[in-house]
Amino acid sequence: MGDKVSESITIDATPKAVMAVIANLVDYPQWSEGVTGAEIITSHPDGAPKDVAMTIATPVGKDTYEIGYVWDGHKSVSWTLNSDEQGKPKSSLMKALNGTYTLSKDGKGTKVVYELEIDPKIPMMGFMKRKAAATIADSALHGLKRHCER
Repeated sequence: MGDKVSESITIDATPKAVMAVIANLVDYPQWSEGVTGAEIITSHPDGAPKDVAMTIATPVGKDTYEIGYVWDGHKSVSWTLNSDEQGKPKSSLMKALNGTYTLSKDGKGTKVVYELEIDPKIPMMGFMKRKAAATIADSALHGLKRHCER
């Protein structure tokens, strides 16, 4: 079973502008630490990315995994690690990867809540999984903030 974390940050930009950065998945390597590539495999009818192959480099190793996205306008986006026809996760390092960005107006900016659940294939103590998830969430939020406010 995976471990979940939730972190938030306020970004000096509109929800629409923040979601535009999040939705531009192929640019993730520019601001999301550890992400080295992203390829959109399929799109939703409105053109938003649906299935995406993400390539990462971590201290544990490199991986290319496939995740499916569900978008709710400028309010939120959630993702889940895709599985193959046999139900096996499309990742060499993870059994589960689920997350959500939730955006809400906060004064003149946007409050972004990032929730993440990861379950690595490598055996890890619970506190180590939570620490890894918290590190990913913190890095993603701060990278997003820097990219949006530049």
